Amino acid sequence: MGVWARPIGSGTIYSNSNSVDYAGEEKSIHWGIRGDAVEFEDKIRNYYWKTNSGSVNLSSWNLIAIKMLFDGTLMNSRIYFYHEGVEIQTVTYLFLFLDPPNANMTKRLGVVERTETLLNHYHGHIYEFKAFNGEYNNVDQHVYMMGDNCNKFAGCAICPVTDDCLNDCGWNEYPTPNADGKTCSKCPTWCLNGCNEDGSC
Repeated sequence: MGVWARPIGSGTIYSNSNSVDYAGEEKSIHWGIRGDAVEFEDKIRNYYWKTNSGSVNLSSWNLIAIKMLFDGTLMNSRIYFYHEGVEIQTVTYLFLFLDPPNANMTKRLGVVERTETLLNHYHGHIYEFKAFNGEYNNVDQHVYMMGDNCNKFAGCAICPVTDDCLNDCGWNEYPTPNADGKTCSKCPTWCLNGCNEDGSC
């Protein structure tokens, strides 16, 4: 799974939860942002792991990816964490991750569902999310989500496959290339919930 995300705080990116309450037991698996790191939590098997601090840039666009591979010889899985196309950490996960069809299992972006309550909301923006079971045309997700001819003029070294740089404007700003080099302008004061890319409410 991979995501172009601009997090401004902690929260879930993807979750797989059993929404039925089993005597108060939490049955969920999720991965997301914790501080300036990436976390993976399996409440079914009481497993938690987090990358080193500084592996995510808050308030900036990040290409964050997670990959899980099962090793039939060792009978365990390896979880690989990527940031902007570079593997940042790997951890051993002593289980096989199965995702069988189940009417009680819910998959969500930006939140975890536990006993019919939504928790751990994602804070920030998501431009693109992709998930695959297996490799995508024999290419890892951290490659197929990256452009190879980013617009250097706008100042980005990595970008989505569209080769367009994503702006770092705040929720109450919109992108405007100005003569003084600024790329964000404040939304009109009457736009109480932010504005569109053209500055309209």
